[in-house]
Amino acid sequence: MTPKEFYKTYLADDKVGLIGEYLLTAIILNNPVHVLEFGCGTGKHLIRLNDRSICTLGIDISAINVITAITKYKLPFVVCSDESYLRNICNVDVVFTCSVLDHIENIDEIIAEFKRIANKTVYLAETNDHETGQHYFKHDYESMGFVKVPDFDWKGEDGAMYYVWKWERGFELKPITDEKEIEKYSVDYTKLNLMNSLMEFHKEEMSKRIENFVWSDEQHNAWMERARACAE
Repeated sequence: MTPKEFYKTYLADDKVGLIGEYLLTAIILNNPVHVLEFGCGTGKHLIRLNDRSICTLGIDISAINVITAITKYKLPFVVCSDESYLRNICNVDVVFTCSVLDHIENIDEIIAEFKRIANKTVYLAETNDHETGQHYFKHDYESMGFVKVPDFDWKGEDGAMYYVWKWERGFELKPITDEKEIEKYSVDYTKLNLMNSLMEFHKEEMSKRIENFVWSDEQHNAWMERARACAE
């Protein structure tokens, strides 16, 4: 049985643990208009956010979880589907998961969709404490642009240590490997240095001009040459 087959009939619990409380607090501090939980289970996190008048969207692969979320919590938007449904969603302030990606072997496309969808932040509450085996997979979230939240860890009922990883739009650092991009940034960096030098030269010449009340033709020509070089 594959992990996807197993979790299609899985009934999640309704208890919000310490890591869930941390996630909810972090999400609320983002002041989101809307949030998406991928692998929302019965909706135990979403109902807390929904009660705060935050628009909530949920996706879960288990039909029994989705039925519970709709009938018990009256959540307005919960879909029974897998990662393929992500393509239908865009412009959500916060995307989050809680012990979901550690049950999926290949997550690159899912992470790419999260980053496309999220206007502000993506939170991943996951574990890497298990050896790769039945229903658990390790992932290097840092290599995907995420930062582990410091000073937070939680030991789950399964004995695994869980952590929270965070990605913020506009704060991801990526190495530049494309030759054209390297050339472009090298040219821009050279121009920036030249502009800084030009500004220093200008300040020196302006000080001299103020002091001597005259700017010679030689000084003027030197200034123009530097200006032309910077513009090229």
